Amino acid sequence: MELAAVAIQTITQAVAKVVEDEVEYARGFRSQFRIMKEKLELTRALLVDKGSVENKNETLRKALTHLRGVIYDADDVLIDCLIRDEYMQNATCTGCFLRYDPFFLNQTGKRLREINAQMKEKLDTLTSLGLKPMASQFKDDEDSSPQGRKIMSQDYDPEVVGLEKDIETIKGWILDPERALHRIAIVGMGGLGKTTIAQKIYHDPDVFSRFKKVVWITVSQKFNEEKILRSLLERLGGINNNFQNDTSGLMSTLQETLRGNSCLIVLDDVWGINNVAWLSDLGSFLSTTVSSCVIITTRNQTLPANMGVEDKRIHKPKPLDADNSWSLFSKFAFLWSEGECPDPDFDIVGRKIVKKCGGLPLAIKVIGGLLQSKSKNLAAWEEVSNSFLDQSPTTEDEVMANLRLSYDDLPAHLKQCLLCLSIYPEDSEICAEQLIRWWIAEGLIKEKSAKTAIESGYQYLLELINRSLVEVAEHRHYDGRVYKCKVHDLIRELIMKIAEEEGFCRFKENGKSYWSGLIDEADKEWLSNNLKLRALFVLTPRCPDFDRNSVSLLSLRVLDFSGTGNLDEQRVKNLLDWIGSLKRLACLNLSKAEGLLELPSTICKLFNLQFLVLRECYNLNKIHPSIINLKNLIVLDMASCRLEYFPGGLGSLSHLQELSGFRVVIGSTKSNGHGLGELRSLTRLRVLGIVISTTAPDAKISEKEFNILSAIAKLEVLAINTDRCKQKHVLETVERSLIPPPSLRELYLKKYCFETMPSWFDPKTLRNLQYLCIEDADIESLIPRRERETDTPEYKWYVKGLCLKSLCNLEIEWDELEKVMRLQSLEVSKCSEKKLKMFPCSVNEAGHWTRKQD
Repeated sequence: MELAAVAIQTITQAVAKVVEDEVEYARGFRSQFRIMKEKLELTRALLVDKGSVENKNETLRKALTHLRGVIYDADDVLIDCLIRDEYMQNATCTGCFLRYDPFFLNQTGKRLREINAQMKEKLDTLTSLGLKPMASQFKDDEDSSPQGRKIMSQDYDPEVVGLEKDIETIKGWILDPERALHRIAIVGMGGLGKTTIAQKIYHDPDVFSRFKKVVWITVSQKFNEEKILRSLLERLGGINNNFQNDTSGLMSTLQETLRGNSCLIVLDDVWGINNVAWLSDLGSFLSTTVSSCVIITTRNQTLPANMGVEDKRIHKPKPLDADNSWSLFSKFAFLWSEGECPDPDFDIVGRKIVKKCGGLPLAIKVIGGLLQSKSKNLAAWEEVSNSFLDQSPTTEDEVMANLRLSYDDLPAHLKQCLLCLSIYPEDSEICAEQLIRWWIAEGLIKEKSAKTAIESGYQYLLELINRSLVEVAEHRHYDGRVYKCKVHDLIRELIMKIAEEEGFCRFKENGKSYWSGLIDEADKEWLSNNLKLRALFVLTPRCPDFDRNSVSLLSLRVLDFSGTGNLDEQRVKNLLDWIGSLKRLACLNLSKAEGLLELPSTICKLFNLQFLVLRECYNLNKIHPSIINLKNLIVLDMASCRLEYFPGGLGSLSHLQELSGFRVVIGSTKSNGHGLGELRSLTRLRVLGIVISTTAPDAKISEKEFNILSAIAKLEVLAINTDRCKQKHVLETVERSLIPPPSLRELYLKKYCFETMPSWFDPKTLRNLQYLCIEDADIESLIPRRERETDTPEYKWYVKGLCLKSLCNLEIEWDELEKVMRLQSLEVSKCSEKKLKMFPCSVNEAGHWTRKQD
């Protein structure tokens, strides 16, 4: 079982580091750690016996599940030793521990002996079940990660190869001037392209312009009619405090909201709904008012008729024909040769594989993504072909069996990364940052040489996207940076099944797991049976209360409450009391916690914390100075918080790579009120977001704070928010203190109330700048006057992406901008149409333009 092997590989590396580095608190247990290392290496060698593992019986499965539990126990002990060692070396934290705590030493020695005994027992069990030690076939993570690949364009724009006629047919129904529309259904098995067809219709300019209102609702299995109606009202802006909470009351409110408006409503992925009469009523109502339309997509063959859809308005997409199947396959499988098959041998094998996909777009894309990772290995292609079902899949079970091949082909570390996505509800748009931080906190990704763990995390995600196992839901236009991703429902069903088999995620009431997506108060009782839980996410506002009397989840590495924003002050205080006991926690996300007013001293107990995310905690105004003792922090995100100031001593957080929402208060009378000079010590920073405010009209910055960013040689992203301050010393701070190094790639200016760009905004010094975003500013020109007055500017920017928002004073013609910036992508909104002239997209409403490839 490769997932157990991944856990073993991670813990073996950690044990070796403890022994080799002679960690002080491991010295007394050196012999036990060496025994552990030997047993781990032998166990990992056993798990490479693929023939036995792949044909594992239930006894073997249970043995491997128990083994992973023992490995996680060992990981807990290691973390405890490393925490003790690191913080004993820090004079400010010695009060937290006794230098030679006899109780800790005794308990740790006892636990290590128990773990080694259990590991020997599991090792004997595996050997008795027929596994034989073999040479390791596991590649280093770095070797298996993608190098220099780009996300394919079809991941952004739903692929429509072979679906053009389907799209045109349904467009014809919608745009038919002779018929008032009300219901259309797109019906077929999973993976056939129903959602893709609906998306292309929904975003089609001709369709879009016909309706005053357009709404997309993803229904999923667990939805009911009340939830659907409520979602419709929220999208249409019809929510108020007076409507009734039942179906009839919601329907009446919805009808009133829609009255007199033409509307397109798409209900995607409709399963069995208990009461379909309301949808029939909705369609009838729309058709009696103005020309409107409801489109549903469903796998259920009988549902459309029950909803009142006429037979002639039920569209059933057919599988792709041979030519279209090959065309779609080639776009993915031959990415390395720009979609063209360069070798007749690959053509022969590839067409055999495509035929076995049965014309299903999802299966074709996923298997194409698998094979592009074996780009020049014909034997590997033949092996995949022989592993396929002999006939084309006709049922979803057969499709799932073929999709399993792509999962089985993943490197072991990527399998566990993919399984993490199984905890999210159907059709969720998953934040890429959240996912990658989870992977790092779990120990699935480590920092290596010049590449940070965060950078490696995005590479891992890119690999899953290129294999079509994960889809891009939202991305940055100029470089494809993924903001949000999602999983096709069939892929999700597959990884849920595997995760449940492996005991990783909670899907059954009494099942044990290592991860959980907690949703409501009822789940809190379930936690008492899962005290070894390592990741806990609150995914809806129905959040249970936690306090010091709550279950003790001492193995937690990830705790994420970003799914709820309704935590009042008392609940937050109780929660923080409980969190203070989670000393092994590596990632804490309290984003949007309304009741978070102050981060207390108990935060310093989280000795293992690497990620602290407090984004959009609008009422947070104070952080206890003990935060500077969190020496392992690599990300501190306080964006959009209203802090008075940040405590002194920031420079001691020497591992920080991302710091957002750092407030600089110029002229503060408080000790270390702004700490601007301390930034100079944060030499590992890659991302810095800074907010500048002032308390005195005549405040000045000291000379020691000039050019503080020059020492941060790896800084790539700089965001400056001047909080609409217009005082001269604020501009001076930007001009003299915040001169970015040449490594800068992205620059964000917000609430910048000065007419010109900072004097250091110069292509000669910022030669690596690729993205510029300016929002809510008084800037009048992006280009220095000397450059504007010549037809051949001396210097040209290499900026690829430009974003302009709420800039009433900015004045420039598109041709003038093109002289100095060869843009690939442009986003503009809330700017003056009179001042931004001849732009290739709207500048008042949200506009976007992308340069066509030459």
